[in-house]
Amino acid sequence: MIPSSLLAICAASLAIGSPVPGISEAVQTLDQPGPLSVNNVVVVEDATGKSSLPILPAGESVQSPGPNNGQYSMQRSNVSVATADTAKLKRRDFRADIGYCSRELDYRSGQCINMINATPYRWRKGYYHSYRMSAWEDRWPEYIEPGESIAVLARPTNNGLFDSFEDSAGEVAYHIEGTSKPMSFMLESRSGNPHYPWIRLLEDLEVMNHHKGAEFNLGARISPFRACHGALRDGTFWGTLGEWFDELIEQTNQFNEDYPGELIIWDFHPTEAFRYGGRWGGKGKGENEWTFEKKDYGYLSGEGRAEFLESLKALNHRVVLPEGVDITKVPLNKFINSKDKKPAVIIRVDERWLWDVDPEDWPGPSEGFVTNREFPMTSTWSEKERIEDVAEHQLRRLDEVEVSRTSEVYDMQWLQTLVGIDAIWPLGVSLISMANEAWDAAFRDLFNALTPDRYPNWLTVDGIKNSELKTLVMAMNHCFVLDRCGDWVNERR
Repeated sequence: MIPSSLLAICAASLAIGSPVPGISEAVQTLDQPGPLSVNNVVVVEDATGKSSLPILPAGESVQSPGPNNGQYSMQRSNVSVATADTAKLKRRDFRADIGYCSRELDYRSGQCINMINATPYRWRKGYYHSYRMSAWEDRWPEYIEPGESIAVLARPTNNGLFDSFEDSAGEVAYHIEGTSKPMSFMLESRSGNPHYPWIRLLEDLEVMNHHKGAEFNLGARISPFRACHGALRDGTFWGTLGEWFDELIEQTNQFNEDYPGELIIWDFHPTEAFRYGGRWGGKGKGENEWTFEKKDYGYLSGEGRAEFLESLKALNHRVVLPEGVDITKVPLNKFINSKDKKPAVIIRVDERWLWDVDPEDWPGPSEGFVTNREFPMTSTWSEKERIEDVAEHQLRRLDEVEVSRTSEVYDMQWLQTLVGIDAIWPLGVSLISMANEAWDAAFRDLFNALTPDRYPNWLTVDGIKNSELKTLVMAMNHCFVLDRCGDWVNERR
């Protein structure tokens, strides 16, 4: 368990879009009248991104456009929906191998629907119907337990070259059991692309932002850096693109000017090795100026590290922090808030970076530079390409770390890494598809492996799109921190 002050940091730090509602706002239940809490969420994902849809008040519905001129909609009604004959359904394993849904999308048209039951009630499948949809009825489970997350692949019937969503549709209803009044909702996949307006459903939740770049306006961003990570190819280094380090600083400064109001953390992993030192320098730096002893592969000396830290002072909007104070226990609104929308930048390095560095060359917290002393955090990088290996490693590591309200932040690195020849020539390997695969696994496999006594209080992911990360964190807080998804989540699903 983690302190409520840290909760605000964890939740909003991982959000793209509006800040996540505070812990005091996440206690509304389905039995209460009026609009329901956004913490009772259904997450709908497609091949191009995800849309977060709350369980709506009776009689209301919302549509969310999907790819290939498709769309999803969800509707809730307090009237009973006729239950189809489920005896004829074939039982299928809708919890197949990790990340299967996104991999299916790599070579077949379709959409991946991830749905989290972040309520204390069991959901029972009721009415369902489809037209030209492949195994639509069989893919949906009979029950979705409290705190359970599922992944369902929705795609048209296999008609060879003519596979498409242009003339296909499917819908399924779920009844919410145990409520004081009959309640149900329906999820639909339809063809066509009607012009539905983007609307604000509830406070701090939007289906889509209204203009380009709006998703960057609020929230916080964590930028993990590893000094020794890179690929030398054709004389280039940074990400195989050859970008200079001062260009990254310039881009960060410009980002803060264009989209103020975010907290950006530059986190340098605890390593001393800087490969191909010239490429880590700014424009015009000598090839050996920042290396120690060896020309291309060597350790950065204390003097070189001091020069490197000095170059980071070009980052604007660095936060003035007190020395020796654990800032992970400080509420997020002390750094950024929705009123003034001022950006904030924090630079975090491992204490080992200070070895052989003159104390006068260490900028310190007063200039926005912190170490483990002010920002205690534990994390493990998996260094694996397959999502199955990442999941196994990260979940095993979570078992080894005792996470509590008083422990230091544990950062789960839910990231895939290009390794071997793929890191140099990523032929046939897409970073975007890898990120989608990790997202699929995060919503289903990671969520189902967590319990109120076993969850990370920080989550690092790639490929953030829209507000799906905020929704996932809200569901985690609701089920595991507040423990409001019933006893069923006390064990792994």
